[in-house]
Amino acid sequence: MKKFTRIELRFFGKDVPIKTYADYVTTAEKDVGRIIKAIFFSDAQVMKIASSKRMSMEKIATFLEIVNKEGLHYAREAFNENRNFYRTIEPILKEAGKTFNFSARWKRKVGEEIVGDFDIVSFFKREES
Repeated sequence: MKKFTRIELRFFGKDVPIKTYADYVTTAEKDVGRIIKAIFFSDAQVMKIASSKRMSMEKIATFLEIVNKEGLHYAREAFNENRNFYRTIEPILKEAGKTFNFSARWKRKVGEEIVGDFDIVSFFKREES
């Protein structure tokens, strides 16, 4: 069974990159994902690496459970009591996972799909099918 992840971005104030439809073209030049830190990893790989580092398997299992239920932000918050998340768990996530460069993908998508002779109706019809 495949797991799917939904990513939602919220920008406020002057950081809002798209205020009108015409602004889509200019977003290809901006780093719209500069505040986004995304990493994809498998629970099994995290457990394997944690085991090799002799970490508490119960702690790692609880961490992964929170990640799967609430998300990485909440899990990090829960496991960063003495600011030790970045010394203990984050290195495992970096070793086990792959980082996602949102800005590069966004620039490519805007360049391919939005810039030029763009027909919004046909764009969304194609996305639905």
